Amino acid sequence: MKEGVGLEPGAAAARLAVVLAEGGPAGDVNGDGCVNLADLAVMLANFGRVGDAGPEDGDLDGDHDVDLADLAILLSDFGSGDCG
Repeated sequence: MKEGVGLEPGAAAARLAVVLAEGGPAGDVNGDGCVNLADLAVMLANFGRVGDAGPEDGDLDGDHDVDLADLAILLSDFGSGDCG
């Protein structure tokens, strides 16, 4: 992995497969089935957390931190899911 890059090749694809197997969109931090402002709020509250972050904190790429790579995943999914 290059210094300063938060994503290893294939890491996002592996995380996405896990989330889809559970039935929700990758950016659904709070687990309500919809990627929306509530998910963004949780992520931003934990932004910069390093070492012990999990998906419920906003670590969407599985590297145990909440950073720009995770934000990119959330934003790419924003509005997806069952937001009815």
